[in-house]
Amino acid sequence: MNNSSLTPKFDPEVGYFLSKKLLEQGCRVIGMDNINDYYDVNLKYSRLDLLKPFEKFTFIQGAISDKDMIMNVFREYRPSAVGFKLKTPIQEGLQKFADWYVEYYRVK
Repeated sequence: MNNSSLTPKFDPEVGYFLSKKLLEQGCRVIGMDNINDYYDVNLKYSRLDLLKPFEKFTFIQGAISDKDMIMNVFREYRPSAVGFKLKTPIQEGLQKFADWYVEYYRVK
């Protein structure tokens, strides 16, 4: 089984600490965020810098609303888990899609 996790909406609190914990356990982590100013951008970059030493950490800058990008990330990395910090109904819909996608490929 693939041991990688996708953390979209990488925020400097939950996203960072979740990613760090998973990396310390040897998991591959793909963090994704559009680096907007919802959180302090400097804090986001400083937390990303703390994760750079982890060989299994990949960061992708982009919006989770970009369906083509999301599909490419799933195709390339095939994450076995997806962690979201949901804020809107649109993101909740994306969560359902992500859950379906991961389950679909787990069964295949």
